[in-house]
Amino acid sequence: MGINTMTEQKRRVNKIALLGFILEMLSVTLLVFCRFISGELITWLLILSLFVLSPIGFVFSIIGLILSIKNKDKGKGFAISAIVISVLKTIFVIYIFLFVLYLGMSGGPNH
Repeated sequence: MGINTMTEQKRRVNKIALLGFILEMLSVTLLVFCRFISGELITWLLILSLFVLSPIGFVFSIIGLILSIKNKDKGKGFAISAIVISVLKTIFVIYIFLFVLYLGMSGGPNH
């Protein structure tokens, strides 16, 4: 075993980066399952996913990325993945919002 192998094994996964990734995955999962739910529950799940879990996961991912770089921990991949997912999800939600707004202003798809 070389010295690099020993230090590689001792590095730990940054828990904040991992928590940010888990929160983002939970947020995406809630968005996917909103398709199968109707009624008032869908509103609360969307609010929870988009305005609670996603921002908290994004912040934890940024903090986790900074800390994993600073401390040379594992977990940079989790943090970067969560940040990319959060940005793509935000772009998608803005696109859907603007599309629905356009449909409402134009009188709907059949008008």
